[in-house]
Amino acid sequence: MGLASDANFRAAKVAYRNLVRIHHPDRAGTDQAAQRHASERMSQINEAWEYLEHREKSGVFGQADGTTSSRQNFSDWIKYRTRKPDECELCGSTPAKKFDVRGLQQIIFRYALIGYRGTLCKSCAQSAGREALRTTLLQGWWGLFWFINYYFIFALSIKLWVISRMKSPLFRDSRVITPFDVPLFPGKSPLRQPAPLFFFVGSLLLLGSSFVPSDSSVSPTPSSTNQSTTSSNTPTIKCWTEPNESGMVRVVGCNSFEAHFIELAKVFDESRCPTLSWGTVKDEESGAFFCVGLKP
Repeated sequence: MGLASDANFRAAKVAYRNLVRIHHPDRAGTDQAAQRHASERMSQINEAWEYLEHREKSGVFGQADGTTSSRQNFSDWIKYRTRKPDECELCGSTPAKKFDVRGLQQIIFRYALIGYRGTLCKSCAQSAGREALRTTLLQGWWGLFWFINYYFIFALSIKLWVISRMKSPLFRDSRVITPFDVPLFPGKSPLRQPAPLFFFVGSLLLLGSSFVPSDSSVSPTPSSTNQSTTSSNTPTIKCWTEPNESGMVRVVGCNSFEAHFIELAKVFDESRCPTLSWGTVKDEESGAFFCVGLKP
């Protein structure tokens, strides 16, 4: 289980869950050799856990086992040694570095950090990091603090990139006592699996939409405001010149010096003009009458 001699039962339970998460046969793919290897490892893990759980229930966890089968002479252990600080905690291989490859798993108010923190070789770090990223992409969105998941995804992606730059495990001393005698299988990248990839793309779209302003929030430009106000709210007022010798008037711009009459109202019967109007002008095209006054 990779536990220290003075570890308590809680530490044993955490170690067991981490090892099961990493070495479950479902993560071994379809290769028969990998499946067989994973099944053997899971059998060893479960056997060790059952032994420790039985000792905890018996109240003798952490005490020396007095059975004859477990007693060995010191000479039998001369060929073994403890792990050095620069060797992987899981498989004993070198080179190894310290990593904190943990992701987030949450549901409503509850959350948990999943993954591994310790000295790992490239293969074991990739295995733990990819599993943590896969769980984060799938199970990190179902709590009240879902937005924190973006940090864990970004941090794990950076750490996995750093891990990929490491050298592969080159050497393992057979005398080192670790849970496993070979580096862990890295497995497939979560971004190459359908479900994690779907959630990853969805999270990117959700993050991108939060930075794109909606159409309703865009204020119109002054030019468009003036155009729309002029066309829809401001009516077009007509102005006319003085009658010529034939009694005809011409439509001119109200800013023209020739403008003499200005529109007061548009009616279809000249008798409906206000009494204060100067007179009426008839539009030959529409047949409508304009009640006019003198332009100031």
